[in-house]
Amino acid sequence: MCPEHAHAPQTVEGSAALDACSAPGVMKRAGMAGQIVGVDYGAARLLASHCDKEPFFEFLRAAEHGLLAGVAKNKG
Repeated sequence: MCPEHAHAPQTVEGSAALDACSAPGVMKRAGMAGQIVGVDYGAARLLASHCDKEPFFEFLRAAEHGLLAGVAKNKG
């Protein structure tokens, strides 16, 4: 089975967190190189106003962790 399908979100909040992480303007950047340093939680929440807040932020934190791990892996 394809990992993209095996690890796909199975809840509305999980899908919203993934969509928010992929949306333009949600990534926080720093420095002259514009390195990704996290997720703008306020902007992400605006994109997911239809979701239950608690599980959405739980999934968003997990997605942010994976995103930053991937950025660090690609940088090194």
